[in-house]
Amino acid sequence: MKKKLVMAGLMVTAFVLGALVTNPVKSLAAPTPTKEYNFDGDLGGAKPMAREGDNEEGRNTGVLPTENPNANVTYVEGKNGQAVFLDGTFGLELDAVAPGETYSVAFWVNPERFSNFGPILQTGSDLLSANTSATWLNITKTDWDGDSCPIIWSRNEKTGAWPWYCTAYFTAGGGYQIPKKEWSHIVVTVDGKTTATDPATGDVVADTVVSKLYVNGQLIGEGPVATGTFSGDAKAYLGINCWDIIFKGAFDDVKVYDTVLTAADAAELAGVEVPLTPVKKYSFEDSLDGAKVLVREGDNEDGRNAGILPIEGDNAKATFVEGKNGKAISLDGSFGLLLDQPAIGETYTLAFWVNPARFSNFGPIIQLGSDLLSANTSSTWLNITKTDWDGDSCPIIWSRNEITGAWPWYCTAYFTAGGGYQIPKNEWSHIVVTVDGQTPATDPATGDAVLDTVVSKLYVNGAYVGEGPVATGTFAGDAKAYVGINCWDIIFKGLFDDIELYDTVLSDDQIASLAGASVEATPEPTATLEPTATPAPTETTAPTASIAPTEAVVETSVEAGSVSPAVIVVIVVVAVAVIGGVVFFVIKKKSAK
Repeated sequence: MKKKLVMAGLMVTAFVLGALVTNPVKSLAAPTPTKEYNFDGDLGGAKPMAREGDNEEGRNTGVLPTENPNANVTYVEGKNGQAVFLDGTFGLELDAVAPGETYSVAFWVNPERFSNFGPILQTGSDLLSANTSATWLNITKTDWDGDSCPIIWSRNEKTGAWPWYCTAYFTAGGGYQIPKKEWSHIVVTVDGKTTATDPATGDVVADTVVSKLYVNGQLIGEGPVATGTFSGDAKAYLGINCWDIIFKGAFDDVKVYDTVLTAADAAELAGVEVPLTPVKKYSFEDSLDGAKVLVREGDNEDGRNAGILPIEGDNAKATFVEGKNGKAISLDGSFGLLLDQPAIGETYTLAFWVNPARFSNFGPIIQLGSDLLSANTSSTWLNITKTDWDGDSCPIIWSRNEITGAWPWYCTAYFTAGGGYQIPKNEWSHIVVTVDGQTPATDPATGDAVLDTVVSKLYVNGAYVGEGPVATGTFAGDAKAYVGINCWDIIFKGLFDDIELYDTVLSDDQIASLAGASVEATPEPTATLEPTATPAPTETTAPTASIAPTEAVVETSVEAGSVSPAVIVVIVVVAVAVIGGVVFFVIKKKSAK
């Protein structure tokens, strides 16, 4: 059934004599650590810990470290300023509060010696538990794969999980070994929301979640870790645990986060530039690059359908013409494409050049999703499309998760005066949509949390346009990526070039680079300076913070926060004249599938 959405909002525009002032381009902020230790002459809240009864090898059969105020704590030249030096007789207990199931730990380390299973960093709780409730994660060294460090080893006695992963999974010729007496930067991330698979077999590993390992800003690989390794009353130790030879070497800039750092974050912390490499790119240089032609049976005269899954057609229909960069694929309106890239997960970026020959309401430019015609209400999808909800807007980001009930959308009308931005026909435009699966979304108009959604950001021609909520699960599991076609709407007609998929959220600078633009560039929305006010919604319109598709009529307002221009006050030395315009608009949301 089609459901209506009436959207009423207030947008205030301010004009200054001689100049129009708008919000600056918003850039992605780096994550903030929940706790950090720079060791510039003090321990920053950490405590020196030693172990009684160590044998001649400096190891123990199982004794909890205890505080040792007499430890020989010294500071040496570090990677940045000073660093703490552990002489092999003590370690440190950090006072960082356990972040929970999802976290990241980053640090610089300069080892003088390695020992098998000896801890570089260890997190955990109940380490010597008598009731088999220990949980821990150890960043260590082993000779399991021909001498490897770091190796990520973890355990949860309650679930029985005891997985590990190391560089031997990812590099030929055995494990990678960080060097002695040199600084190396290590980042370990743990995504408590995502079940892990074995990196060698691809099989699901029960009671584990995904961890990623970065060395000097480079992603080494990922693997399973046990749940609960840094939650509850868990503590973090540098260089010491209950059993193994105490670490000897220096640490600097230890940072603990309650989120999953991205590859870009890891590179920035390590002070290196990592080449921007997509998981998959479709250049369409006289080739489909693994994509397949899809057609739809039973389209009516308008070229739309009541609900039929596209099927594979004849690849000979694909033609290639002059593109934005080299060649491009031309869709004539009778077919679309199915990309062969498997679903990336909850966090991803989709970037592409598009040159439309026609637009249609809800017609897919690119659509992601799974179980699109599910009979058991389990479909999930994200559609980059065009609508007339806000005075004709494209692109609009519309998504759905039937399992959770989330059905949000956002578009440029949230962020620009005078209605939605419309990318032009018969011209190339660069579109980027990012989805941050780690960050719950808020309504861009009210600032209220929108349940079961995550943050998505929209960029046009390299410029940040704004952000809003999208449903979870839109490109996870067995989801597929469709170009120009879905199960219902008029098939796209136009050109595509350089479709790129990333497994991270790209930064503003990276997105501007893809578009060949500067971060200061902005789209040119069609602004109506003297709009005609429309009546306010009737009493039947019930305000809500989220844009959930229900049988009731729903009201929401255009953002008056940091993304859209609100009230801008400019102080000029001579004189300032501000003319405020108040725009009320009503948008009628057409049907949802």
